This record gives sequence, structure tokens and C-alpha cells, in this order.
Amino acid sequence: MQKRIFALVLAATGILFSGVFLLPANGNFSSLQCDMKGNKSRIELNASGMQTVTIVNGQNAYMYMPSQNIAMTMGLSQAKGQVPEIGDYRKDCEYINNEQIDGETCGVYRCSKGGQSTTMWIPQNLDFPLKVVSGATTTYYKNVNVNVDLDDSLFSLPQGVQYQDIGGLMQGVK
Repeated sequence: MQKRIFALVLAATGILFSGVFLLPANGNFSSLQCDMKGNKSRIELNASGMQTVTIVNGQNAYMYMPSQNIAMTMGLSQAKGQVPEIGDYRKDCEYINNEQIDGETCGVYRCSKGGQSTTMWIPQNLDFPLKVVSGATTTYYKNVNVNVDLDDSLFSLPQGVQYQDIGGLMQGVK
């Protein structure tokens, strides 16, 4: 089964959330920590004992592997689809009903795009889903905080990182 990061972003000064990805095909759990500020994002994913950090600084996107101290760089146009997008989560979705998630009353919305159906549970007091079901993947988001003052250093790579430009490699793949 293909792992999918289904990250949705609220347009705010900053947003900080963490989530747990439930992958029912193999029963493993992956954890995610995400920080977003304007057109910048930092996503830390821990899956199967391996950590990867994706950083978008507004100009470039980096996939950083701390254990190897290597970062692969690519332009934003090449990272499209890997970078979370800001949007209205209820747009073009059908309201189903209300349900409780972690003590919050959430509107349940179903969206279909490209033959794939996605269902989201969005609290009444927050424009951000607490649960997303897309295909066989169920994602739970916990500890969602908005309007957090995030330091710009979160969106920079550590000093001493070895860079590899995968942008040129991707152009040769057809």
C-alpha cells in the first residue's frame, strides 16, 4: 500500500499540529509533526524507525535525512504535490452529518476528486480536520494549534548539511 501524507493547511500566522497515520494494511503507525507559516512548512515524519524532514522555505523544497546529514533539494515547481496547500477544506465537499472526535463536535464532509473519495471530520470552532479517511488510509490529527508564533529558523536546514540537487535528476525521468 502506498503511504500518503494528506496535509491540509489553514491560512494563518502559523499553524502547528501533530498527527498519527494509521496504515491498516500492515498495522504500523507513523507520526508526523508539522509547522507552517505563510508559504513555509516543515514536516517531520517518523515511519518504521526512519526520520525524514521536508522543509519548504518559500523558494526551495528540501528532503532532509538527519541520520545521514543529507538534504536533497528541488525547486517548488518540482515539489508540487509534496508540499501542503492552503485551502478551504469544505469547498466542493458534501456535508454528511455531525460526529464527535476527541470530545469535539465535527462536521463530516465527503469530497470526491479524480475518482477518489475523501472524508474529513472538521470541528465547528476550527477550520482544520481532526480526522481524514482517504482510500485505505485513516489520519488522525492531534494537538492542533493555530496562530502560533513560529520562528523562521524552523524553515532552515542545519549548518553542515550535505546537499544533493535532485532537480536535474528528475528532469531526465520521463
